[in-house]
Amino acid sequence: MRRVVATVLVAVGSMVLAGVGSASRASEPWWFDLPPGEKREMAAREDVYRRSSPPAPKDQVGAREAVQQGDPARPAGIIESGEYPDPTVVIQNRWQGPAGDGHMAVFAGAYRDRPEQGLVIVHWYDDQWRFVRGRPVESPRAQGSLRITGAGDGVLILRAGSGDELRFDLATATFVD
Repeated sequence: MRRVVATVLVAVGSMVLAGVGSASRASEPWWFDLPPGEKREMAAREDVYRRSSPPAPKDQVGAREAVQQGDPARPAGIIESGEYPDPTVVIQNRWQGPAGDGHMAVFAGAYRDRPEQGLVIVHWYDDQWRFVRGRPVESPRAQGSLRITGAGDGVLILRAGSGDELRFDLATATFVD
């Protein structure tokens, strides 16, 4: 009996040390489940970015604004890049720019397993480009993958795979007629 109890205690202790039964993974970063090679590539890109950016002057008033104005790594407007960390979607391009007190990025594309269903994924960032929240918004009808073709007056113009044109309101993060 003592041997059984000791074995159970050792097993429970091992589980606790290994993290089995621990709290949710909500506090882990979004890239936690990426394969090791992609994590290394991401870390290398971030390291190059950090090394290429001059340190912000600490003794000048308004130094933060001066650094942000000339930030070449965060261009505003439509960006022809399909990079997105979620493999369940295929992204055609994105738009990013200032929004309120921070920044916004809108990724346009479709689901990988349902290419007929277009969607945009909206990300909100604070003024330092730290991720605040994000959410997907599906197109009103299944018209194929979406591509951003224009932007102006707080509205994105998107072209669906079917050739139809859609409008996306940045202020409300919804498709409008």
